[in-house]
Amino acid sequence: MLVQSILSALVAAPLLASALPHQSNRRNEGLSVELSQASETKVKATVSNTGAETLHLFTSGTILDNAPVQQLDVTQNGVNVEYLGLIIDYAVEDLDEDSFVTLAPGESAEALVNIPALYAINGGDYSVSLNCEISFAGVETTQLEGVYEFQTNTLDFSIDESVAAAVPKAVSIDVNPLEKRTRLVSCSGSQLTALTNAVTATNRLSTAAANAASSGSSTKFNEYFRTTSTTTRSNVAARFRSFAAEASSTTSGSSTYSCVDFLGVCTSNTIAYAQPATGRMASCPIFWQLRAVSTGCNQQSQASTVLHEFTHILAGTVDYAYGYAASTALTAARAYANADNYALYADAIANGC
Repeated sequence: MLVQSILSALVAAPLLASALPHQSNRRNEGLSVELSQASETKVKATVSNTGAETLHLFTSGTILDNAPVQQLDVTQNGVNVEYLGLIIDYAVEDLDEDSFVTLAPGESAEALVNIPALYAINGGDYSVSLNCEISFAGVETTQLEGVYEFQTNTLDFSIDESVAAAVPKAVSIDVNPLEKRTRLVSCSGSQLTALTNAVTATNRLSTAAANAASSGSSTKFNEYFRTTSTTTRSNVAARFRSFAAEASSTTSGSSTYSCVDFLGVCTSNTIAYAQPATGRMASCPIFWQLRAVSTGCNQQSQASTVLHEFTHILAGTVDYAYGYAASTALTAARAYANADNYALYADAIANGC
């Protein structure tokens, strides 16, 4: 993997949770999401509180996020359509109220998604749906406590090729031919050193996590991946080995990591982001304020962030949930696909959590 700099072309203790708390933090009633067609290219999502309690929902990275994130599952003839947008790593410590929406019983919030802006739409018949989660906090707090699961309806629609082509992409997917070999971006000496150290630490974390997933404690593996299946343990170990291999070099590999926000999408609570369609990753200003490596349980660090981004590029993970409470409340299938579960597990192994 390539770490780039203008200076050098090629550089580079959670409480143990039993099954019961996990189950109580995963809710499948009280929230509904309905999809409807707003125009030939736009889909409206209506998120409704169908329960008796007020909901305090974390919107970052969800259907309610205004950022160019993966908000829907889009298919054509049963095959997933390539996603062209970003997967953004959000800070989950010291969240502010701007990252939440509050819905009283019976209230709803709406969002519009312009499909061709985020997906490779070439015209024809498509289906959209979403089987996902939204993390929540208590009404009087911004500390994430768990997730609401939901399954939308499936919406079938047609898009004319010329209409789809006229919709601007939400973020650029153009990569200069030279950037496939090296990408020169503004990066200070201290940032270059920090990012290089984070990549090295990612190699170390991933190697230890691969060994633990393969032959370590089944109880610890179950805490983060919600299963002790031999197959899942083997697959997770293989993924960690691929992360370790990618982090073994700062001058070669299949991904690139920029010191700067090359797409201009960083906000006050974004740490980093990945663009799977181009294999590129970037750090946001918050990244440089993080500790280099975690020294305790449930700590966000530069190394865990790099590992988190690697999972998006190399394993195709998504962000169903962020942080320990929400991530370990996922089902086994979603924990396997969720980026933070890998970063949290690797840190837990390294720090004896």
